[in-house]
Amino acid sequence: MSLDIRLDLTEVQKVFSAYQTALMSFCREWREAYPDQIPQAEQFLRDLEEKHQLPESAFSKVIRVLRGEADET
Repeated sequence: MSLDIRLDLTEVQKVFSAYQTALMSFCREWREAYPDQIPQAEQFLRDLEEKHQLPESAFSKVIRVLRGEADET
């Protein structure tokens, strides 16, 4: 059985960007509610990068938002 799958990478990038924006928004709100747990959240994101073999900086902007060093845009 053969399966031909064609992906529009532009659409994939749009979906990924939307999820990342939502994650950054969540992290901003989470940071305000749980400032004492920021190091654990950073480590969780780094562990995700490692577990799923993502590029080392995949969550770098999200982590900066979590720390309050960057905005969501």
